[in-house]
Amino acid sequence: MTRSRRGWGSVRQPRPGGRWQARYLDPETHRLVPAASTFATKAEADRWLAHKRSELDRGAVIDERVGAQPLAHWWPGYLKSLSGLKSSTVNSYEIAWRLRVQPKFGSTPVRRIRVSQVEDWIAELSAEGLSASKVLEAYGILKRLLDRAVRDRALPHNPCGNRSTRLPRHTAKDRPVLSPVEVDELASAMKHPLDGTLVRVLAYGGCGSAKRSRSYITTSTRHRTRSECIAASVTHRAISRSETQRPTPHGRSLSPDRWPAN
Repeated sequence: MTRSRRGWGSVRQPRPGGRWQARYLDPETHRLVPAASTFATKAEADRWLAHKRSELDRGAVIDERVGAQPLAHWWPGYLKSLSGLKSSTVNSYEIAWRLRVQPKFGSTPVRRIRVSQVEDWIAELSAEGLSASKVLEAYGILKRLLDRAVRDRALPHNPCGNRSTRLPRHTAKDRPVLSPVEVDELASAMKHPLDGTLVRVLAYGGCGSAKRSRSYITTSTRHRTRSECIAASVTHRAISRSETQRPTPHGRSLSPDRWPAN
């Protein structure tokens, strides 16, 4: 066995004519850290040690053994960190990981994930017809997993942060708008008179007017429960005051005598 002693780190050749090994003493753990791979020549091993010494001096040393871990190594910990989110959100993240992130990067050592690979992956997802929200969701999971790897000294930086490809943007969706005639039809279809009243208040006065008129409209627990259900339904249909052609002055509620007749 051939050894080379020096002031910092060491290299050795276990067998004559074989490959060289290098290792150094980690100042934090006080353990010898070997290189993740061997070297064909002693000069290559020396250059690796010099690079590691430079990283230590800058405070940016990377643990190559941790960097050899696949991306999937960080998924369980990340999943636990989502415990405070809604179950529907967590389920959506799990699906994005299983269908989009894991097949591409799950088994790849994080140190081998390149910026170009991330950019190609984003382009592939968009080319498959995936919506912008789903692409952004999958990209966000990948980025946060790599952030965890960076904090564990597996990477010097996150490859997602150096990309040049632009992420897709959310496109604004046209919301359905009820005309005055449709508002009347919806109000007339309500089984309870107070439900029809609330429909008109929401249509012509907005949600603010509905809140100010609650004491008048909801006169009992039964009516209140029914009215809140109708409010959620009408609000979901996104009635726009600007297009109903019956705007209400700011700060004023629409009086009953101005509601459209049934």
